Amino acid sequence: TVVYGIHIQVFDPDPTTHLPYCLRRLFQRLDFVTDMPKRAPLNTEEIELALADLPGWTWEAEAIRKRFQFSSFKEAISFIVRVSFEAESLDHHPELNNVYNRVDITLTTHDAGNRVTETDLKLARAIESFSWT
Repeated sequence: TVVYGIHIQVFDPDPTTHLPYCLRRLFQRLDFVTDMPKRAPLNTEEIELALADLPGWTWEAEAIRKRFQFSSFKEAISFIVRVSFEAESLDHHPELNNVYNRVDITLTTHDAGNRVTETDLKLARAIESFSWT
């Protein structure tokens, strides 16, 4: 079979062998990214101990959550933008829900089976460090 001038055998177990070198390197790098070690879920004791230092955060349904209340919609959206910078720096993205002046944050780690990890706690601590509620 010929696709865009590249010959690929239909039953080849590794079709990337027929790709140009630069594309093979890209696929190797992507494999490297997907082969990163998974984040380990924390146990109940570790989560409860950490939450003692995170006022207002609760642990339910294998996630930690907190509701933030602001004086206006603009303030709530500004808070979400600030959270996004912290989330990007940790490469960890929360579930955010905004209704007018309220922001609900849910933290869980997908590659840990949607359970709480140390990364969730790091993000929660970072959010607490700048929260203006």
